[in-house]
Amino acid sequence: MQITSDVLLDYFSNELFIDTSDVANDTLLFSSGLIDSFNMINLIMFIEETCQTKVKPPEITLDNLDSIDRILSFLEKRAA
Repeated sequence: MQITSDVLLDYFSNELFIDTSDVANDTLLFSSGLIDSFNMINLIMFIEETCQTKVKPPEITLDNLDSIDRILSFLEKRAA
């Protein structure tokens, strides 16, 4: 399965119980406190399971994972 912004929004809503009505692709997820460190780990596990890949510890940065846009860009770079 390919991860899209809609897939991420569904995950945030259904699995992390986040109200996504105000979440845009550039909304900072961790920096704004929308998700905490526990939810960040769950998000990484979701990415790994969905994309059949492993996110390496050095890749777990706000530059890669702090918004939907950043997550999609990170995954696009990894796929190239």
